[in-house]
Amino acid sequence: MIKFINSKSTYIKIFIPLSLLLSILIIYMIFSIYNKSIHTTKLSNNLNESIYEIVYFDEVLTMSSRMAVLTGERKWIERYDTYVPKLEISIKNSANFVPEITPYLQNVDEANQKLISLELESFALLEDAKQSEAKDLLFSQNYLSNKKIYNDGIK
Repeated sequence: MIKFINSKSTYIKIFIPLSLLLSILIIYMIFSIYNKSIHTTKLSNNLNESIYEIVYFDEVLTMSSRMAVLTGERKWIERYDTYVPKLEISIKNSANFVPEITPYLQNVDEANQKLISLELESFALLEDAKQSEAKDLLFSQNYLSNKKIYNDGIK
């Protein structure tokens, strides 16, 4: 005949180790979730900072190139030249934070390269004393459509 366990000491011998094991498992799960949330928060912050830099550097380049063709002052081209590498580095670094956004960044980078090409072409026109043509280039439909592709990729 099977004897049922009904003594308090037997329940305690089973309950205490089982409770400790479950407690350890719950603590481990909480700690793991906490670490993952810290990691995700850091990635999110880094990505947000990088996107902020991309938007800022792009605005600096756009404003500098347009000021150069509108005023004819060389200082705007020099400022432009300072920020081009910074923007390119920010675009490339953003993919390191979240690899899933790489296709979007490729579109952004391609549009950026086209914009840089148009801006450099406008500077060449400016050097040839063709300020009106340089201005028209930076306000052309081609320039604006690449700007839209660029901005849509950042969003």
